[in-house]
Amino acid sequence: MNKKLIGTATSVSKDKNYDALDTLEFAKENDISLVQVYLNKELSTQPALIAEAAFFAEKNNIKLICHLPTALNSSVFENNTIPRVKELLTHQTQKKIVLHFDEAVHLADALDYIEKLNREGLQVYLENFYADKSDTALLKNINTFNAIFSAAKKNNLPVTPVIDLPRLFIKNIVNRFDSLFLTELVLHFLNIHSYPIALHMIDFSNYSQDRNSWVAVGKGLMPYKEIFDFCKSERVVFDLCILEYEDKQRCLHSLKPTAALLL
Repeated sequence: MNKKLIGTATSVSKDKNYDALDTLEFAKENDISLVQVYLNKELSTQPALIAEAAFFAEKNNIKLICHLPTALNSSVFENNTIPRVKELLTHQTQKKIVLHFDEAVHLADALDYIEKLNREGLQVYLENFYADKSDTALLKNINTFNAIFSAAKKNNLPVTPVIDLPRLFIKNIVNRFDSLFLTELVLHFLNIHSYPIALHMIDFSNYSQDRNSWVAVGKGLMPYKEIFDFCKSERVVFDLCILEYEDKQRCLHSLKPTAALLL
C-alpha cells in the first residue's frame, strides 16, 4: 500500500478535545496526507470550524474521511448530520464516511440506508462492531456483517468494509475464540467478493486494551505479521489504513511499521 493511504485520526488530539485543526496541523508537519475526522458534537455544531478544517485540508492536499458518531441506522439521517458531512468534505469528489455496523438493524434496512447515503453522494465505509460479545451473538454478528457485503455486491451497491483489526482481540473474545482465525475468516469472505478493505489499527500490551496498554504497531500482542502474511497469500487489496491512536507519538512510531506490513 502506498504510504499516502496510511492516515491518522482526530483521536490523536484527545488532549486538545479532539480538535480537528490540531490533527490537521500534526498531519501537515509529518507528511500525513489522510485524516479521519470524527464528527463529534462540538464540531458538528460549529459550521465555521468545519469550513476552516475543510479549507486547511484542501490547501495542504490532505484527504479527509469523516467518521460519523452514529451507526448505520435511521439516526444517520437526523440532526443535520449529512449537511455537516458534505460541508466538511466539500472539496473532495469522493466523500467517504465511516459508520459502525449496527447488529440490531435488519439486512434489508442496512442496504436501504447505504443506498440512501449513496444517493446523497456519500461513499459508505462500514466498520465491524460487536456490541453483544456473547458466543452466539458474536458469530451471528460476524455473519450478518459479511452478508451485507454479499448482498451489496449482488445489487451493485457500492460500500467499503472497514475492519478494525484489534476489535476481535479484546479479552472476552480472545479467551473464548481463536481470534486470528476469526479475523482471517472475515478477511477471506470479503476478499471472495473482491472488496478492497479499509483498516483501523492500534497495538496493545494486554488484551483488556485499556488506553494505558496501547503501544506502537508491532510492539504489542496483535499478530500483525500473521494477519498480513495471510492477506498476501489471499491477495487482499487494501483501500486505506487509519491509525486510531489517542496520542501523536504512538501514531508517529507506527507509521513505518504499518507501511512495511502493507507492502
